[in-house]
Amino acid sequence: MSDRLPPGPPAAAGPGARRRVAQRLGVVLAAASAVLCLSAAVIGFLAYDRATRPDRSAPDVVADNYLRGLLVNRSDANANLYACRDPGGALAPIEALRDELIQREREFDVTVTVTWGALAVAGDRVDVELTIRTPVPDGGTARSTQRWSLTTVEEDGGWRVCGASRIT
Repeated sequence: MSDRLPPGPPAAAGPGARRRVAQRLGVVLAAASAVLCLSAAVIGFLAYDRATRPDRSAPDVVADNYLRGLLVNRSDANANLYACRDPGGALAPIEALRDELIQREREFDVTVTVTWGALAVAGDRVDVELTIRTPVPDGGTARSTQRWSLTTVEEDGGWRVCGASRIT
């Protein structure tokens, strides 16, 4: 027979072994949390970017957004998101209309509203009929319409308004 003894029961894990297992588990959990947080940040950034990117997908879309920025919100910064980088004065006629509306509001202490219906697209040209409403002293509203043609160009991966002229 051999002098060897049969193997005994496994030694119980001491406090040092438990501590190592807990440390490893903590490292794994921390790494998984970091990956989840990073993934959530990337997804959040992409969703924010998509939601706030100006829509320049088509001539009528960019024309509508340009008119809203210029004539409704009266914001050059907003309108410029949809305008050519350097229109060379080609947008001056419709900017003059906006300036006239602002002047009328100041002079008569009223709020002038501008609306429009469907936009007619013919290639890179978008025709629109603007309806301008101004309150009058007797409590009514003065209403006028103007037809405009906006020229659009596909530039920098999207459409932009590059010119405007009134149609008589």
